[in-house]
Amino acid sequence: MAMGTRKGKEATGLKDIDSWNEWEVDVLTILKKNSVKKELIAKVLNRSTNSIQAKSSRMGLKADFFQNFDDDQYVEEQLRFNQLDKKVVGTINEDLVKIKLSFEGFEVYTSFMDNHKTDIVILHHGIPIRVQVKSAGYDQSIKGFRSHLYTKDKNGNRIEYKHADVNFFIVKCNGIEEYYVIPYIAGKSTSSIRLYPHRHKVQNKRDFEIYRNAFHLIREYEV
Repeated sequence: MAMGTRKGKEATGLKDIDSWNEWEVDVLTILKKNSVKKELIAKVLNRSTNSIQAKSSRMGLKADFFQNFDDDQYVEEQLRFNQLDKKVVGTINEDLVKIKLSFEGFEVYTSFMDNHKTDIVILHHGIPIRVQVKSAGYDQSIKGFRSHLYTKDKNGNRIEYKHADVNFFIVKCNGIEEYYVIPYIAGKSTSSIRLYPHRHKVQNKRDFEIYRNAFHLIREYEV
């Protein structure tokens, strides 16, 4: 089995994951600190992305942005939200989303009862668009915001949203004026998302920054 693995690596031309030259480590360090994508680093070093990720993790390499980023403001704001009941936080963010949607020119309707799977209905050119509002709290360990695109029943069991109930997730970041307008299909692909509204570059395929303040997606929505 080990011989077959070695032949496979030789056939693809990729270098062994555990064998690194000094110059390769230097190149990896420089590129990683400059936020170069692991896919591009893999091409430069003729290695697999798994090899790049494993070596970077072992060396503790991160982009300088994440090492030096001063997030005291976000941490302090999140501590204020942590003192509130989760339902209160949800209500605050839902109201802010309604206000934002109204400023964006949408006709907004809300349900009278709580715990509906559809928080907001937007009527756009006669088409009802169902929105589920989620909150994103700041997580200092990832220096970004984190949110879950699911709900739970009274026993704590996870419940996934259905497309019939949700056309868009709108995720409001706690304490800052940033909204993520995420189509159901994109949100359905993952239960937990990480958001970096303070970052300007899209880093990978699972990056949700393309949905930041993307209210145009609602205007362009077709049933």
